[in-house]
Amino acid sequence: MKKIYLASRFWSKVNVRQKERCWEWAASLDGRGYGQINIGGKLKRAHRIAWELLIGKVPDGKYICHKCDNRKCVNPNHLFIGDALSNIQDMDAKGRRVNSPRHGDNHNMAVLNNSQVKTIKTMLKQKRFKQIEMAKMFRVGPATISNIKTGRQWRSV
Repeated sequence: MKKIYLASRFWSKVNVRQKERCWEWAASLDGRGYGQINIGGKLKRAHRIAWELLIGKVPDGKYICHKCDNRKCVNPNHLFIGDALSNIQDMDAKGRRVNSPRHGDNHNMAVLNNSQVKTIKTMLKQKRFKQIEMAKMFRVGPATISNIKTGRQWRSV
């Protein structure tokens, strides 16, 4: 009975068109533009629920990917099951992956530049200053200096 109620509730939020066209989710979207629906107090992606309603359970660790690249689409003819690698390969094949340089001082959130990081790395090797002192010198938090030291940030410099 619950599945029938879910199906009725779900499909009432979809603009179903011809079989070959996208069936767009007409309700809530997440921050990335994917359809979402609240089920049992948890937000679930609409295209995954469409798959489960019409095809079957999604295996653990698997993705439901879009052939059409329309994040609102829930048409099962436009969906396929995959994993992280197949999803990336699909993006690459369609030229959808953004390859903008977002590392180092090209990153829009960077406080430091490449030259400063090189200096910090040299200072860390020389062990002349404590990390907290370096953080004050470069006007960053101590965690930034620690992350540079461990390679969690600025690995490419």
